[in-house]
Amino acid sequence: MAVPRLRDEECFLRLDPAEIEDVDHAATIGGSSEVGDRVGPEEMESVDLIVSGSVAVTERGARIGKGEGYSDLEFAILREFGLVDDETTTVTTVHEIQVVDEAVPTSDHDVPMDLLVTPDRTVRTTASGSKPAGIAWDELDDERIEEIPVLGRLRPR
Repeated sequence: MAVPRLRDEECFLRLDPAEIEDVDHAATIGGSSEVGDRVGPEEMESVDLIVSGSVAVTERGARIGKGEGYSDLEFAILREFGLVDDETTTVTTVHEIQVVDEAVPTSDHDVPMDLLVTPDRTVRTTASGSKPAGIAWDELDDERIEEIPVLGRLRPR
């Protein structure tokens, strides 16, 4: 899983269920930081499933997060390292009231959800098109790049 705000050079945590005694504790932000091993993207294996938090999502797979773009940026960084691709399953878990009918604004850097899961149902979305091919550099300002060390390393010169 990603370190909050990708703020560290080793911006992901490896959590091995075989090594975790208290899964409930490890499933929290603080617990995952305590029991997870910090790793950089080059130390990771390919990712089969990504679970993204959402404020709202449509049955077409368009999602709105908290508005800062970290979830989409995490995917883009993983894509740059060849750890995810168009076939990587993306899912969000939400309450039924977070599933909206009206269209939500999206751009090329937004990762569409393949599945949405509520307490009552699982929906395979009608998301069309491919997932982002990598980092959308033109959408990042210098301040964002400077606060995320791995971006500074990847930034085209």
